[in-house]
Amino acid sequence: MRTTLSSIPFGTTLRCATVELIDDISVPYRINAITPREDLASELLRTGECESVIKGSSSEAQKSANPRHPQVRPTQFPAAQKPEEEISMNTRRPRLAINTLCRTIFTLTLMVLFAIISASPAAAQIDLATADFVEWDLPSFDGAGNCPSSIGAVTRPPTGDPVYYVTNGACFSESPNNPGRMGPVMVKFTPGNPLTAQATWRAWNLGGLIETTGGMKITRDERYAFIRTSREIIRVNMWTNVLTHWVDVTNNADPLSWSDLALVERCSGYVDIYTAQNDAVNGGVIQRLTVQNGSNNATVKRWVVDGGAGAEFLSGVAYFSGNGRIYFSEGVDNKIGELDPNTNKVRTWNLSAVDPTVLAPRQISIDTKGLVWVVTSSGHLVSLDPCSNDMAAYLIPGAGAPASPGAMANPFGLGSSGGVVGFTESEGKKVGMLIPNKPTVPVTPSCVTPTYTPDSIVGSTECIYPDYGNVTPDSKPGLPAVHTDLDPLGEFIEVTTPDTGNFPIGIFRDVDRPVGNFWFVQLSSENLHDPSQPNHRLSHVSFPTLSVTSAGLVTGGGTIRTITPPLGLDSGSDDDDWDSDSDGGVTSNFGFNVYRKTVTSPVRGKLNYHNKSTGEHVKSVTVDTFTISGNTATFSGTCTNNGLPCTYQVTVQDNGNPGKGRDTFNISGVGVTPNGGTLSGGNIKIHHQ
Repeated sequence: MRTTLSSIPFGTTLRCATVELIDDISVPYRINAITPREDLASELLRTGECESVIKGSSSEAQKSANPRHPQVRPTQFPAAQKPEEEISMNTRRPRLAINTLCRTIFTLTLMVLFAIISASPAAAQIDLATADFVEWDLPSFDGAGNCPSSIGAVTRPPTGDPVYYVTNGACFSESPNNPGRMGPVMVKFTPGNPLTAQATWRAWNLGGLIETTGGMKITRDERYAFIRTSREIIRVNMWTNVLTHWVDVTNNADPLSWSDLALVERCSGYVDIYTAQNDAVNGGVIQRLTVQNGSNNATVKRWVVDGGAGAEFLSGVAYFSGNGRIYFSEGVDNKIGELDPNTNKVRTWNLSAVDPTVLAPRQISIDTKGLVWVVTSSGHLVSLDPCSNDMAAYLIPGAGAPASPGAMANPFGLGSSGGVVGFTESEGKKVGMLIPNKPTVPVTPSCVTPTYTPDSIVGSTECIYPDYGNVTPDSKPGLPAVHTDLDPLGEFIEVTTPDTGNFPIGIFRDVDRPVGNFWFVQLSSENLHDPSQPNHRLSHVSFPTLSVTSAGLVTGGGTIRTITPPLGLDSGSDDDDWDSDSDGGVTSNFGFNVYRKTVTSPVRGKLNYHNKSTGEHVKSVTVDTFTISGNTATFSGTCTNNGLPCTYQVTVQDNGNPGKGRDTFNISGVGVTPNGGTLSGGNIKIHHQ
C-alpha cells in the first residue's frame, strides 16, 4: 500500500480531531488550517499546484492529476468540544506542575505493575502452532540481483499483486541486458495465481558506486519507484526504463544514508520524498526532496532534528495521511519523532519512558488505526498513539530454534497488518506476528522547532534495459511455529524460516489476503534451483489465525456514510483507507477487535463507536458473547455511552476485499441508537474455527 495525500495543498496544516477507536486509539480526521509556505524555492517549483475545496474558501476544485484515482478533498470542520483530558497536537498547553507530577507517578506505577506481570510464570503460555511458506529463489546471474533487503510496496489486483523491493547495495550484480553494468537491483515481482504457480519478475540494475541501499516506495499508478541509496535518491520510470539520479549527500565525511523512504503524492504530479540521514555535522536530518514527475529539477528542504535520525538500518521514516505528518526514529537519542512539515514543529517521545530496556529504534510502520509502530535493536516492538501520547512495549520472545529472546533476535523489518504486527528476526532466523493487547503508558513528548535549510538539485538521467524472467516457487506448508500467549498482554507467533533460509530482513503485509499474511525477503539463502547462483530469496508466510484463536478472531475499523459523496470524490483508495469525509457525509466511525482462543476460553476485545449524527460515543466495558457463522460475526456486552451505562450488540460481515463498499457494520442495544450499513471506508476481517 502506498500512503498518499495527493490532493491536499502543500501549505495545508492538518490537525488532530480525535476519533476514538479500539483500545482508545485516537485516529485523527483531517482538519485544515492554511499556513503560508516558508521556502520560496519549493513554492516556485509548485506554481501549478492545485488547491482543494475548503469550506469557507473561494478556491475551485481542480481535476485529479491521475484520473484513475480521484483526489480526496479535505474540508474545514467546525471546532468541536474536546474531552478535558485531551490536548491538541498543534496547540499544546503546559499542564500544572502537580498534574505533571501525578502523571509521572502514575506512569512509574504502571511500569512496575507491567514488569511484575510480565515476570510472572503464569504470564506466558507456550503452545505449538503452524505457518505456511511459499518461497522463490530468483536467479541472481540472470539480472535479478543478490541479497534482497527492503520491501517497498505490495499492490493489489488487477495489476497482478506485484511485490516491489530492492537488493542490498553491498551485493553488486551484473545486468545481462546491460553488459558491464554492475550495481544493486530494484525488482518488480509478480506471483502466479495461485501463489504456487509460476511467477514473473522484472529488474532494473541501479548501477553506480552505491555503497548501500535503504528503503523504496512506488507511486500510486505504479509508474515510478523512488529508492534511497547511500549518496543519492534514484527514480525509476518503469514505463520508459529511464533512471534519474539526485545526488544529495556530497560530503564524504557524512555517514552513509540508509534510512527508509516515505512518499507523498500531490497535485499535478508533484511528489515529496522524505528520508533521514545521520549528518556528520548535525547528527540527524529529515530531508524532503520535491519533484514533479517527468522533471529532473528538484527542491530540497532539510530539517535538523538531531537525535541520530538515520543512524540505524533501516532507520524509520513513515508518512501518515491522517494528519499529514512524518514519523521517524532517532537511533542515538532513543526516540520516536514527529515532524509537521507545514509548521516546522517536531515532537519526540522517549522510548525509555515506556520501558528503560528499550533501545535503538529502527524501522517504523503506521497501521490503519493511526498507531505508530517501531522495532528496536533491543528486541522490542513499541506502539505510539500520537494523539493521546500513549505507548506500549512488547519484548520479542524469540521462541523456537535457535532461541533468540530480545536483542538476540536482532529484528530489522516491521509491517503492520489489520491490527496485528509482522516482524523479522535476522539473527533468530525467524519471522513473527504480534497480536497486541497491552495496556498503554502515557508518555509526555518534547516539542521543538528545528532549523531548516532550502536547497535545489538537478538530477541526471540514463536509459537502461530491464532484465526479466520466470521463477517456480517452493511450497512449504504446515511448518512448526511457537505461539507465546502473554495473557492478557498480547500474543506472539514465531516460526523459524525453512532450513534453506537465512537472515530475514524486510517485511510487508500482504494486502490482498487475510490478516496474518506477509511478504518478506532474506538477505542470504541457499539457492536450491541452481547452487551456482548467488543468494536471492523472496518468501511469503501465512500465520493461520485459528492456531492463535481457535474459536475466532474478528478485527475491524472504518466509516459509514448516509450521503452519497459528490462525483469525483475518492473515499479511500484501498481496503484500509478510511473515508476522508471531505463533504461531511460520514455519520459514524468505529473500531474493534474481538477474539477467543477456544470455545471454553473467555472472550477478549474492545469496541469504540462514535455516531456523529446523534453525538453518541460508545465504549465497551465488557465483551460477554461472541459467535461466528460464515462471513458474519456477532458480539455483545456492556458499555458506556457518553459516560452513561448501556448494553450493545454488534453484527459485522466480511464480504471480501476491499472492505469499502462491501463489508457491513451494525450496532444496537439498550441506550444505544440502532445504526449501521455498508462501509464507506475501512475493512473487517473474520477468521473462524
